[in-house]
Amino acid sequence: MSKINTFKTIDTYNSRILANYQQQLKQQQRLLKLIKRVLPEHLAEHISYCAISNQKLLIYTDSSVWSAQLRFYQQAMLETVVETNTAIIEEVKIRIIAQNNPPKNERELNMPSADNIKLLHDCGESIGDEKLKQALLRLSKTLDKLSS
Repeated sequence: MSKINTFKTIDTYNSRILANYQQQLKQQQRLLKLIKRVLPEHLAEHISYCAISNQKLLIYTDSSVWSAQLRFYQQAMLETVVETNTAIIEEVKIRIIAQNNPPKNERELNMPSADNIKLLHDCGESIGDEKLKQALLRLSKTLDKLSS
């Protein structure tokens, strides 16, 4: 009879390190809720994370526009954290989290129509100047390859 392999979740292991991280995560989530309650709803939506580090309250937002507006509420956020005895805070720092924006589309080629490429080729064939003739023929050949 074959042994059935079961996958154990991380919660099944007793780890002090994991418990410490889970506790820090819960504290940050409580802090985030606390800070969001102080702010207007439209502004609270744009706070992604909160953390306390070296007596600083770190607020993470998604844009410099919201960062500028959050600065007006620094004192209110600071007072709220101090009143709840969550931690000793001396200042509020607002940080911007860079978004993973998809790369912009590369510049689209503005290709001439097949008729214009043929016309360019025909003009190249009829030109007397050899350098110009070769240049027009190479151009028409390249455009023809790119358009296919």
